[in-house]
Amino acid sequence: MAGVIFWGAERAMSKNKDQHYVSAFYLYNFTNEDQKKKSGWKTRKTSIWHFDKNKGVVKERSIHRLATESYLFSYQKDDGTYDHSLDEELGRVESLAANAFRELSEIITSFRKKSTRAVNVSDDILARIIEFMVWQVRRHPSLMDEVHEKCKRMSEGNDWEMTSKQMALDVISGYGRDGYSDFTEILANKNKTIIFTTNDRTGFIATDEPFVRFNKVAPDGIGHDSTEIYFPLASNMLLYLKGAGNKREFRLENNREFLRSFNMYMAKSSKNYIFGNTKEHVESIVKRM
Repeated sequence: MAGVIFWGAERAMSKNKDQHYVSAFYLYNFTNEDQKKKSGWKTRKTSIWHFDKNKGVVKERSIHRLATESYLFSYQKDDGTYDHSLDEELGRVESLAANAFRELSEIITSFRKKSTRAVNVSDDILARIIEFMVWQVRRHPSLMDEVHEKCKRMSEGNDWEMTSKQMALDVISGYGRDGYSDFTEILANKNKTIIFTTNDRTGFIATDEPFVRFNKVAPDGIGHDSTEIYFPLASNMLLYLKGAGNKREFRLENNREFLRSFNMYMAKSSKNYIFGNTKEHVESIVKRM
């Protein structure tokens, strides 16, 4: 079986009104080879199978039309133009992450061909993936709406230069860095396992929630060593974080029960979308829900 291929992030930097809260290049990793070929290998124009929880339907649609909100990461200035600084910062994070995903794919391909335990994944690759992972938390519309509403209430009756949306974007850009803890640092200091599967029919799904976490013995805060964190990277690859340390390993996992249980946990944690690489796979998960 061929290795996973991650194509670069074809991110629209033309001040697009519709801005993705789930990255287009990330969703591309959950499409199938036929869909990629039909689009000419163009990330944003590739179709993906998904379940829309609001509409209650499973359908195939182009990535660029999914998981977007109008001017989600931009605010309107006094002169009527938009400031897209945060959207451009996300573009930087996505470009670095797309390259990291590609490099990781090459490592996995080599690992599988040589069947060796000696695998080296650089700190830089993991740092870029984790930065992207943290931004997937910050950028969700539900968090944005919550922060924006609080900023609106705070700004009522005050003659501040910043608009409530500008204030909200400023809070979002620093979310997870409160002076006492830093999401990025906490995740970087956990043991990391790359889990991959060679079974196309029972691969990993993605949702509009960036990752799932649970803790069998304590609250599921990411700072707890006993909290398990799972972040799907592609339909056949997953990043698993647990415990404090710098242990790194690769693990082949084709156990259908594990894959089924994980996907169900992901699906139940989703808000708006469930994404999979085939219609049959998405439908089977929806039926079990």
